[in-house]
Amino acid sequence: MTPSIDLSKPGKRHGFLPLIHSDNRHAHAVIPIPITVICGGAGPTTLVTAGVHGDEFAGILAARQLIADLSPASLVGRVIVMPMLNLPACRAETRVSPLDGANLNRVFGVGAPAGPTAAIAEAVVAIILPEVDFVLDLHSGGTTARYLPSAFLYDQPGASLAKKRAAARAFAIPFTLVVTPPPDAGSLLGAAERQGIPAIACEVSGGATLDRHAVAATRAGMLGVLHHLGHCPAPQGDAARGADTRFVRLAFGAAHAVVAPFSGGVLPLHDPGDIIAAGQPAAHLYPMEDQSQPASVLTFPKTGLITSVTARPNVRAGDLIFLTGTLEP
Repeated sequence: MTPSIDLSKPGKRHGFLPLIHSDNRHAHAVIPIPITVICGGAGPTTLVTAGVHGDEFAGILAARQLIADLSPASLVGRVIVMPMLNLPACRAETRVSPLDGANLNRVFGVGAPAGPTAAIAEAVVAIILPEVDFVLDLHSGGTTARYLPSAFLYDQPGASLAKKRAAARAFAIPFTLVVTPPPDAGSLLGAAERQGIPAIACEVSGGATLDRHAVAATRAGMLGVLHHLGHCPAPQGDAARGADTRFVRLAFGAAHAVVAPFSGGVLPLHDPGDIIAAGQPAAHLYPMEDQSQPASVLTFPKTGLITSVTARPNVRAGDLIFLTGTLEP
């Protein structure tokens, strides 16, 4: 894929990456993945992405606001904004692409199956990432979960770790989730790390709703990071923020989660951000098809901080109801 616009000339330009795809709906179509470049001249380059998952609306709208916020006349360096990176999923308002059922944030790694979703990832890796010095990837929980508003970074050793933590502080949201990634992580953050590019993400709100407070927090966080990176003046007015972030160690898996032991209707007893103790009641799970059975009381396996809670009233066996992390000292 070749961008329809020049990524290097000063000014503000709007264009697309042409994803060529053929299926029952598209005999031979060009799906235009939107891209905007705001360039004020010499300086660093930051990539801002949203819509990696098409049901995460806060980041998509905040990225659109950012395009309007930034002016080449007052910008140092260059900001590349891709507000709907997985355009087919954004059009369908789904987590994965309707074209091939693939999750864009899992196909940036080696050995991803070929298809239109992998083609988007390959274009970002080959064309966009070599141009940039920092990546900011916006998420917001999607259909399945409500997240503690937080920044998100990979805890990989190296010089970039201090840069990522500093950027998370500049995002100025109360919590930052710190994760040890798997080898060859298939996420956009993983791809950036492999090219030596510091990258952070965020998870703000969720439940596949459009929360104006989540959009505002995401917009303010982006402007704070861009100021920290030297692109623009400190945000003022509604976009100004001053919260100190606390770092939370997060590990995925049943040992750090409340998992549904059977399918049923769930009533969570806590919210993201609550401090909980091991053995404390977490949720009531009702066997909805067997009215003779009472609700089961599910408990937390570890003491910690709730980072996300299911947004679904009905869960299946194995679904995560809560995910928890541990506050760093």
